[in-house]
Amino acid sequence: MFYFGGITGLDDKKVTVDTSTTNGVVDIDCDKSSFYEIDISGDTTININNLDNGSLNIIALIVKNGGNSAITWPSDIKWVGPQGSMFMDWGNLGITLKTDGSDDFIIIWSDGVNKYARVMR
Repeated sequence: MFYFGGITGLDDKKVTVDTSTTNGVVDIDCDKSSFYEIDISGDTTININNLDNGSLNIIALIVKNGGNSAITWPSDIKWVGPQGSMFMDWGNLGITLKTDGSDDFIIIWSDGVNKYARVMR
């Protein structure tokens, strides 16, 4: 299911990143956009920059073909597990990303300390 694509006014704010042109590092810059689509073509490290302290930050993220490679997420993300089970590390979520298709993520950061993330399925 594609959660973010059809939302009015959101597609024109999407930043598309092809990791084949970034040496495997993707910098999500919240000053530029809060909606990113990343086409994974090799092992990738994702960084999140310029979050606004004191404000609610919501990042919509589409990861294409993420099951083909290793993804290193920011270490301070707390993953919300399946059926709402809380705060798992990525390796224990038991989620396999699609090798041919996209997975949608939502990342919420509100208190200046914790980033909460969930795969939207």
